[in-house]
Amino acid sequence: MIGFEVAAIGMSFGANAGYAIDPARDFDPRVFAWLAGWGDVSIPGTITGVPCAFSWYFWVPIVGPIIGGVIGVLLYDWFIGDILHARHALAEQATAAAPTGGSQAAPPQAAQEPRPAGEEDY
Repeated sequence: MIGFEVAAIGMSFGANAGYAIDPARDFDPRVFAWLAGWGDVSIPGTITGVPCAFSWYFWVPIVGPIIGGVIGVLLYDWFIGDILHARHALAEQATAAAPTGGSQAAPPQAAQEPRPAGEEDY
């Protein structure tokens, strides 16, 4: 499944982003190539002279995961966070309502079977 996702991302964004799935690994060599004199060839999406071209695409793989992470946290908190808080509140109510006192005897301990001489736990 993950391989198909990586292949789909590569096929859809590979032409204009250079398969920029991991900007931590992909962006630094591009900046170095730009500083070394390669100019706009090193940064994907920098097309000059083409009308309506989406130039300076390089920032999308950097900013996209940050925005996606924030949206993911908000969706998780919205859908799942309330359920977890409600379960925690119910568990606290159950422990608060449980009878406490010293009159109850401790449960009996299970007898341990004897071990042969020289056997150790590893």
